[in-house]
Amino acid sequence: MKRLMYFSFVLSWLLNISVYASSDVQVAKIVNSKTMPVGVVFEIVSTEDGLKWALPKIKQYVKALRKNHPKIKIAVVSHGKELFALQAKHKKKYQQIHSLTKGLVANDNVTVHVCETYARNSGIEPEAFPKHISISTQGPSEIKNYQEFGYIKVILTQ
Repeated sequence: MKRLMYFSFVLSWLLNISVYASSDVQVAKIVNSKTMPVGVVFEIVSTEDGLKWALPKIKQYVKALRKNHPKIKIAVVSHGKELFALQAKHKKKYQQIHSLTKGLVANDNVTVHVCETYARNSGIEPEAFPKHISISTQGPSEIKNYQEFGYIKVILTQ
């Protein structure tokens, strides 16, 4: 019984390390892995300006991941205040964010999702987002679905 409790403790400790590891460390582990995972899903929860730092970082991650694993699938899920910047009406105000997002989708084959529930609760209709943005009913559920298909979740926080 003591062995089982010890094993459970060590296992939960190891799992917590992966949850709290920085995104740089997590991506480096995936890049250096000999076996390619099905994909990576990046979770972003930040302030409205959060995509200004998160999207360039994701762009770097995509480049590194695809260098070693060219066929890896990649998705981004936004389900916090940062999704406000992705509204079509903010294209001029957040020009870099819109350009990076469109490039990730069109050139890098990355799926970018926003959370419809969070958007609607904030008074934003799904039609407010450009066509290249995928609308997910619930961001956390979308992430869970990706994980169930074998994607590794990488959390980006500021």
